[in-house]
Order: sequence, then C-alpha cells, then structure tokens
Amino acid sequence: MKNKSLLFILLVFSQWSFSQTYTTGVVNLSSTAGLSMSVKLDVNTNVTMTLTGPSGRWFALGFGASAMTAGTDVVGVHASGLLPNFDAYLTGSAAPATDALQNWTITSDQVTSGIRTIIATRALNTGDANDYIFTAGTGTISLIWARGNTASFSYAYHGNGNRGIVNATFSLLQAPPPLSISPASTSICAGTSVTLTANSSAGVSYLWSPGGQSTASITVNPSTTTTYTCTATQNGASSTSNSVVTVNSIPSINSIPNTSFCNGLFTTAFTFSGTPGATYTWTNSNLGIGLPSSGTGNIAPFQTPNTITTLTTGTIVVTPTLNGCSGTPLIFSISVNPTPSIYQFDWNYCHGEIAIPVVWQNGFVAANNVVWTNSNTSIGLGASGSGSLPSFTAFNLSANQIISTIVATPQFVSNGVACNGSPFTIFYYINPQPLVNAIPDISICSGDTLGAINFSGVATSYEWTNSQASIGIPVSGTGNINSFVPQITAGNSNSAQVIVTPQYFNYVTCIGVADTFLITVSNTLSSTINQTACDSFIWNGNTLTSSGAYSAMLSSVGGCDSLANLNLTIEISPVVPIVSVSNGNQFMVSPSSIQSGVSYQWLTCPNLQPIFGETDSVFTAMAGGEYAVVATNGCGSAVSDCNFGSGAGLQTALDLYEVYPTVLRCGEYLHLPAKPFDLVDLQGHLIRAIPASMTQLLMDYPAGLYLLKNGQKSIKIMLIH
Repeated sequence: MKNKSLLFILLVFSQWSFSQTYTTGVVNLSSTAGLSMSVKLDVNTNVTMTLTGPSGRWFALGFGASAMTAGTDVVGVHASGLLPNFDAYLTGSAAPATDALQNWTITSDQVTSGIRTIIATRALNTGDANDYIFTAGTGTISLIWARGNTASFSYAYHGNGNRGIVNATFSLLQAPPPLSISPASTSICAGTSVTLTANSSAGVSYLWSPGGQSTASITVNPSTTTTYTCTATQNGASSTSNSVVTVNSIPSINSIPNTSFCNGLFTTAFTFSGTPGATYTWTNSNLGIGLPSSGTGNIAPFQTPNTITTLTTGTIVVTPTLNGCSGTPLIFSISVNPTPSIYQFDWNYCHGEIAIPVVWQNGFVAANNVVWTNSNTSIGLGASGSGSLPSFTAFNLSANQIISTIVATPQFVSNGVACNGSPFTIFYYINPQPLVNAIPDISICSGDTLGAINFSGVATSYEWTNSQASIGIPVSGTGNINSFVPQITAGNSNSAQVIVTPQYFNYVTCIGVADTFLITVSNTLSSTINQTACDSFIWNGNTLTSSGAYSAMLSSVGGCDSLANLNLTIEISPVVPIVSVSNGNQFMVSPSSIQSGVSYQWLTCPNLQPIFGETDSVFTAMAGGEYAVVATNGCGSAVSDCNFGSGAGLQTALDLYEVYPTVLRCGEYLHLPAKPFDLVDLQGHLIRAIPASMTQLLMDYPAGLYLLKNGQKSIKIMLIH
C-alpha cells in the first residue's frame, strides 16, 4: 500500500517548529443522543489522540480519507475490554484488517455514563506502510468514522446513519498563560468556606476541579481536606496550579444529663469528654446555685446554698474547641431542690365507711411529692405509697378501735433526685363494726313472767324499739329490757316486734345492723303452713322427702301448748337428661331419665341457644351438628351433654346404605349394612377394604373427610376431634 500524506500549508519551517504543538481541538464526529463520537488530535514530536464513542458497540476512525478506500489507516474499538488489536487498515468496503504492527499505544481506556474515552499515542511517522504519516504543522485532515448499528462488538454493515466524514483543522497550540492561586494553602473549620482566587488577566478562561466553576475566584466549603486544581486556558494553551484546603474537624462533646442536688450539700464533679484534644469553656446562667458565672475545663464539686425556698436552676453551656474550631455547645442544667414541709389532721371512721382521699397541705416550702407508710394495713389501706392518701373502705372486725400510724415524708423531686423534708405523723382511728348478738323469737303464755332480756355483742350501747306497747314494755329504750309480765289485750295471741340497734362511740358514733325478734304472748298457739320444697324439707328437726300433711305438738318456753300443721309438697329436681341418637339425626331423651312435671327444650351447641318449637322429648335435626336438651321444673334445670348428628341433608345416603352416623368423633364406631365397602381419602387412596361381614368400623383415623364407596356410590364421612 502507498502512504497517505496530510496536506498541510506550512507557515513555519524553522528548526524549532517541531517543538510546537498543533491541535485539532475536540472535533465532533456525531451528536446522536447516546451514540455521540468525537476526536482530538495533538501533534508535536508524537501524535496524541483522544477518541470517544458509545461504550456498548464497536466504532472506528480512519485518517486521510473520504470513503472506505483500500489502504486507509484506521483504529477500531471492537471489544468491551482490552484492545490488543487497535491499529488496523481498510481493504475496501469490508471489516478493517488488523495491522501486523500495533503502533498505537493506549494510555487510557475509561467508560463513564455510557461514553468510552480512549487516549493513545504513536510516532508521527512509524515507518509502517499501513500507517498514516502526521506532520507537526498547520493544515487540515479528512477523517471518516463509523459505528455499529446494534449493541455488538462484531464488525458488520453499519448503515448510512452510522457513518460520516469530517474535516479537521490543525492550529498552533499557544504557550500556556502563567497561573497562581491565592492562598496556595489554607485551613478552615468544617462547615465553613474559603475563597480561592487565580491571578486573572484578559483573555484567560478558568476551570476548577473539583466543582467545575469557570470564574477566577471561587468559594468552597469542603467536608474533608481537598486539593483544588485550576486550569487556565488562553489561545488554546493551558496551565494548572493547585491550592490545598485543609479541613479541621469540629470538636464534639458528650452529653451530660440535667442533674439536681439537695440544698446545702456538695455536688459531684462534672467531667467533660468528647473529641480527643478538645478544650472546654463553660458559662452558668444562675449564680444562685452556688457556681460561678463562667470557667474553663471541668466543673469541680461545689456546695449548694441552704437558703433557697424554691427550685433554683442554672443553665450550663459548655463549648468545645480544637484547632481554633468551636463545636456545638452542650447545654444542660444543674438544679438545687429546696427542703419541703407538709401537715394534715387525724381521721376517724367507722368500719365499712369510705375514707376520703387525704391531700397533704404544704408548709412554708411546697413539696411536689410525698411518700408515706402505714403501720396497720388491716384498716384497708396499703402499707406504703406516694402522693395523697387514697380513698379506701375502712375495715375493723375486731371488738375494739384500731389505731394506724401514718408517717409521711415530704419530698422535692427534680431530675430524678428526691430531697426529703421532716416526716409528719397522723393517725387513722377506725371504730369496729357494731354488732348485737341475735335474740331468738320469744313465745310466752299470757300472765307468765318473762325474765330480763340482756343484749351483748360489740357495742358501747344498744337502742331498741317495741312495736306493741300493750304487751307490757315501753315503745323504746336504751340498754337491756327488764323482766316483765306480758299481757294479751284481745284475741288468743299478741306479738310485738323488737328492733335492737348496736352503737359504738369513740370520737365518732358508728351504728351497726339492727337485730329484730318477736315477743309473742298467747293462750294456745296454733298454725298451719303450706310449703312447697325441692327434694326435701326440714321441719321440727326432721327431714321430710315426701309430700303430705304433717302435725306436731310443741311446748313453748312459757309452757303453752302449740299445734303446728304443715301441708308439704315435695318436687324432685331435674336429673341430667340422657340423650340417644339414631339414624344420625333422631335425638331422644331416654325414658329412664324422663321425669313427671319436667319440660324439655332442645338447644344448639356450643352456645346452647333454644331451637324454636322443639319442646318435646324427641327431636329431629334438620342439619348436621351438635345438639343438647335442657330439662326444667320449679326446682331448677339440667342440661344434657352435647351430641353429634348428621342432619337431614345426609339422609339420602343413610336411607340407601343404612350407614350412620356420617359425622362422628375420632374413636367412635361407624355402623354399616352387610355390604362390602372401600374407605378412601379425598385423594382416592385406599384406607381400608371393609368386608360385608363387618357391620361396625372403629374410626380411629385422623380427623378429616373420607369417602365410603360401594360400586359407583359414595358416602361422605366427616371425622372430627
């Protein structure tokens, strides 16, 4: 092949011209979005080529040609990775052929955002007949380019839209302008900024890195120490200079919680920590806590004043400093608690009375909390607590007053520190439940002497009333009832109701439950009682279990005969019904458990809801499930166990095969007619072959659905837990 020479119009042929650099600048080959291509050629003693193209397909560039002429020197990017065969030549309208001599040296091959950039160098004249000869001078060069029409690195026909021809012009690259940056180096605190200024002159353009700014001065605030490079360009020539910005970190300080101390005591030391090497200065907003207004370093223990009457708080602001950089101040508080005091009164209650809550009254210095103890929890109050004394029901079932001691300690609490004042003591006085022992009813013959009626129990006094003064005692009185001779004013008998009310007095008067008894005065007592009872009735010391009429002659304390008549009706409480199930849906109360006078109501299980209209001893279920029956009479009710049934919906299978029940528990028997069956699961797997001789099958299989098959007929069997 013959060499292709670049036609230059040489302006200077001096000896030093070869030390000059001539450049095409960046030549745009294609601007198709995502497929753009460009090239930049710089020549002096060597050629430096910067070629860009799409990273996902092949692309190529030819030198000194306007078509795919055989012998054209080309370079080709035809692999995604290493390019050992970059240098090639054309043999016509076909894929480039690899040049035996690879004279281009690839110094950089990078992919960024889908753009592949290759920087390669070679000699102006390699001596290779396949290589284009470059000349260091001004002039033009014709460049042809092509790229793949698909995302492939295999050379193939590219189509008209993926090729082109461009003329590039070489011009002399001027000497770079002088450049310096002020300051050349500096230190800043993290989060602050500094202005860097390049020496500026007319016609010079600037480009900073990192950042991409194009002004002579820039303001930067790096987070770490950064070297900023400025490139100054004039007439195509560039020079660079650096400025190092050292970033000093902002010191930090570890947190300290808000803290409180009791007045008149020494505090703990406050030791500050954080970034190693940092120093600390602090201020205090309130001299009243006993600390100076400012200082440096740690805060040593100091004594709090003992004259304060309210919570006194100082705000402490601590600032860390390192290498001239100040960090975010730490703010916490130191509080001094005052010594509080409280008072209250003693309280008196009766047994069963609701004690009102007791709110502690503040003394000269208010408390914001009170802790208390109770010496006797039997009164109904807990052993200890905090705050007000709660409401409680007073309790005393003894015969004497109970005294409980309450010791309350006032506190002033802040930041979890409690400072105690002097304890204050009050007492709860709980009177016992007044009680009068019951006096039995008294029957006496008219004219006989009734001895004194003495009251006893837990009380300091007894008050009584009498409903019938004609029997011989007043209508009311206090204390015991003296002996007297009862009288009858009319008829055969006369009764008086006596109500005795016990009272207990100690600071407060407590009234107990009254006792009522009768004093009956008669000549001869006679009575008839009509009584209905369940199962049995105790009368005159005897247990009666049969209905009938009973009589007894009784003698009273006064010696009067009394005839008592009893008309007794005994009802038997319902027994738990026994239920049998037949055909899977026929429920019946067993005749052995049917009782006269008992009504029945059938229920659904498990919620035992009544079934409307089903009140007979026999019940036919219309759906599968569990059912029970309740038996009821005047003595109560009894519910049977829940029983399972298949329901009316499965009767077709029952009638046809006499198989029952079709819903049963695990471990129960399945009843079968004298026919052969196969028991299978829902997947058709045989569980058991059942001969005609077997009429009962123990269903001890896992719960679930099964099929009982006989020829073409199938019966669903549900086995439940």
